[in-house]
Amino acid sequence: MVSACQVHLPEITGRHDRVQTILTDLLWDQGIEAVPNTSAEDGRSIPEVTVVKGGSRVYIDVTVPFDDPANLYRAAQDKLDKSGHLGTVFPLVVGALGSWLPENDQIPAALQIPRGKWNEARRSMRASAIEDSCCLAKDFLHL
Repeated sequence: MVSACQVHLPEITGRHDRVQTILTDLLWDQGIEAVPNTSAEDGRSIPEVTVVKGGSRVYIDVTVPFDDPANLYRAAQDKLDKSGHLGTVFPLVVGALGSWLPENDQIPAALQIPRGKWNEARRSMRASAIEDSCCLAKDFLHL
């Protein structure tokens, strides 16, 4: 119910953006050029993070959906369906209550991010999603 609430859209967007920032900070710390929030030449939206590595582009599309296993996989597939035509796309799916899609762990392998650094960022992304979701629920319930 909260995810469809227009009143809380800024907080929902902020939750997404904080997860994205943790990701881009990790990439830059590892010497990987990560360009956030780019758009295609025709003005259509494309994945939030473009990674330039070895002269080629890899896209990471962040989403923080409702925390249900089927919904997490659906969100990942939606990202692939939307952006797969661009090339290599990795959906980064973090559940609103901290669930982690196992396929997210393809990202560090593809970009040669050390396991320890990825695990640290994963904990931060999950904690951020949980914290922001708790604040959203509190605001939604007027507590």
